[in-house]
Amino acid sequence: AAINAVNKINGKDKIIFSKDKLESIVRGYALFGHIHTNSVMGRIVYNGSFDRLAYREEREKGFYITTRKNDVYDIKFIENQDAAKFITLTPFGDSLDELKKDLFNKVDKVFGPYYTGHLRIVCKDVTNRSVLYKLALDKYPTLDISCKTEKEVREEAKIEQEIQTFTSISITESNIAELIYRYIKDTDKTSICTLEDVQYYLCDRE
Repeated sequence: AAINAVNKINGKDKIIFSKDKLESIVRGYALFGHIHTNSVMGRIVYNGSFDRLAYREEREKGFYITTRKNDVYDIKFIENQDAAKFITLTPFGDSLDELKKDLFNKVDKVFGPYYTGHLRIVCKDVTNRSVLYKLALDKYPTLDISCKTEKEVREEAKIEQEIQTFTSISITESNIAELIYRYIKDTDKTSICTLEDVQYYLCDRE
């Protein structure tokens, strides 16, 4: 970003500072929040959220401690070992038995011995998805389990990227169905509602 670039956000001028500009006016570290994923870019630090709220936040969670000694600044990340687990696992194998064995070995390694948290199983296609989902539910009743295909995960990531990219969304007749559909899927992961269902109910049926 350009130094002191001006951006239009919701119709208002917003000044956007570059990393170099911020570091030129801050002696130590510039600390920010809001963004859920922690990151450090030079002396610009985003703390991120203390706990996990979704699968896109599977990396370590925690907080930063900054110290100053003789005008020398240091920063250290402290991981929250008790953060909720949101784990995505992809089983591999040429048969259902091999897929099941690989999946169970991975689950035991990641979630054992307490088996609490959220597990998302990603299958290459729909062939064994329902069977693996049922087997996992029966074996790990204390886990919150969902099962997706690789295609579905890519589509969700694309939608998430679009949401993060745009600062505002204008609601029009052409996109309202898709916006409602996204909201339904985000708020109810078990919903069987399709985009076609939303479009159908929005139609003028006199």
